[in-house]
Amino acid sequence: MKRLTGYLKLIVPALVIVFLAPHAAYCNSLALTSAGTTDGFTLTTFATTDPGNTGCCNGPFGVAVTNAGSILVATGAGPSYQYHDVDGQTTLSAISTFSSSSYVTAFATAGGQAYGSNGYGGQFVEFNSNGSINHVLTCVTAATSLGMWGNPVNGHIIASSSAGLIDINPLGAGGLGTFRVINSGLFPDGVTVSPDGLTAYVENGGTIQAYSIATGALITTYSSFGTLGGPDGSGVITSTNSLTGTSSSTLTATE
Repeated sequence: MKRLTGYLKLIVPALVIVFLAPHAAYCNSLALTSAGTTDGFTLTTFATTDPGNTGCCNGPFGVAVTNAGSILVATGAGPSYQYHDVDGQTTLSAISTFSSSSYVTAFATAGGQAYGSNGYGGQFVEFNSNGSINHVLTCVTAATSLGMWGNPVNGHIIASSSAGLIDINPLGAGGLGTFRVINSGLFPDGVTVSPDGLTAYVENGGTIQAYSIATGALITTYSSFGTLGGPDGSGVITSTNSLTGTSSSTLTATE
């Protein structure tokens, strides 16, 4: 699991791509593009993968920061981990491990609280700082899918689900959660929310697309990914003074 650090030295477009090599070669490798290196980014190892889960495409599937400042990492089919927020760890140095009865697909931080799935096609839950489940968002009746992200403006969760792309208010219904469907025809893999809380960046059909969270309307499609296949997962890079003309960028990793 790699951590991206650094800053943007130059004016850059709104979409920043980190490319991985094709399947046969990239299973345990990650590299910045030359543009990313030029812009001052570096990659460091946050934590190595679980020894039983080192094959291609098996994780990590989700990351969330707890209200205690620790990091929860979902590894898909393997156990999930709670880590201190420092680089250079192994699974043996994890604070604790926790598991689900089925494949865990996504975690997210919203309003300073960690949320996620209790299994693929399962339910949305709130986590304690050690990774145990605090409670299930039982009023969110859509099943979990492959991506979610916290809206930094209102503390909601934008998530892929069986009902499409949805907007969850985890504090609604007395803490049991409420939701609305943003786009019922959208079932993305990765989900990212812009820092202004207005746009959801999602993986859809081998591209990254931007959708209005308010209306569900498509804003932009980014499709120039060369010959390396479609994107799989995303994150947000923000800056207060180095993005010159924009407030955020989207980072994607390709399969």
